[in-house]
Amino acid sequence: MADQIAIQDGARPWKPSGGSELVETYGYYDQPTLGLIRQAGLPYVFRCVDLVDDHYSVWAYALIEDREVARLSDAEDLQLALAEVTAGKPFTVALAHEEAGIFEWWFIGELEGSPSILDSEAIRRALLPIVTELRNRLTHVREHVVEELAH
Repeated sequence: MADQIAIQDGARPWKPSGGSELVETYGYYDQPTLGLIRQAGLPYVFRCVDLVDDHYSVWAYALIEDREVARLSDAEDLQLALAEVTAGKPFTVALAHEEAGIFEWWFIGELEGSPSILDSEAIRRALLPIVTELRNRLTHVREHVVEELAH
């Protein structure tokens, strides 16, 4: 799937695999939080969408085209340009720990309303069914372990 960025377990969000190159940093707060990565020659915009607490963060990645990279480079209003070049694109969303790096990720296709990578709320809504499924699986595992320990 060409839209999906390759991610390696334990990688830093701004360098999600050994083949990734951080090309441009648009936002920085103790680490890159918004920027441009190239992977296998393809450009991806990345953004820290959310901080879950002091240790965990949610990241989004969207494939853009080379002409859109030029649009970002020439933009007087970077936020507007980012919104325009990522609106309606599929996203890969990753969870990361500040020390352990990325530990889970999902590909999210088209989102309702064609949000951009700047729309944190839309990305959170897209994650809700995934998080709910994980919670249900963990509940099932916990119940199974409790049952096994009771015997």
